[in-house]
Amino acid sequence: MSHTNDTRRAGSAGRGARRRRVGAIALAAVFVVLLTGCFGDGTYRVGYGPGQLRPGATYSTAGAEECYWVEWAWGVTTGGVFLVGWDHRTGAAERQIHTIWSRPQPGGRHGLFSSDGCGVWVRTSAQIPLSPPLADKPAGMWRVPTDMAYGTWSAPGGSRCHWEILANFQGVEWGRQVSEGGGSGRQTIHVVDDGRPRVHGFGSTGCGTWHRTG
Repeated sequence: MSHTNDTRRAGSAGRGARRRRVGAIALAAVFVVLLTGCFGDGTYRVGYGPGQLRPGATYSTAGAEECYWVEWAWGVTTGGVFLVGWDHRTGAAERQIHTIWSRPQPGGRHGLFSSDGCGVWVRTSAQIPLSPPLADKPAGMWRVPTDMAYGTWSAPGGSRCHWEILANFQGVEWGRQVSEGGGSGRQTIHVVDDGRPRVHGFGSTGCGTWHRTG
């Protein structure tokens, strides 16, 4: 009996220690977001409180070989959560950009953003380019015109080449594409802002490096 009680106490202590570690990690994550505007993999609330991701803010990550993220929002009319957007990239590390869509709702309800394998997300500024706008662009996502200038761009293409001109950075569920293409032959795109919806970004994978030609 004594051995059984000792085993139970040890198990309870172990669970308590694990809960404390999880709580400490969550608290550390709050302070990281609060102090730096950066956050790593995990699940975060969307809102205006300490350690929460700001609605409307845009975050960027250099990516990793296996990056998955998803955003959920609370719907007033649906009375529950719904999927805002998601993306899943595999293979090479490619820059990912996401703009938080959801807003806090009455009753303390809030959206959630979760990422796995994406590395560190950093809040971006519309005034600070992630890359010189006229410089060659590797695979990944870029803001137009902050990181990627308007004009004609060309890349070698490839058997797994796919590119998108983007209206927003809110994921594949949100109608973000203005146009898309790809293929093994040389790819040429014209990044202009003369239609609706407005062009806000560009993303590609497997196409090689993009060079501005005009």
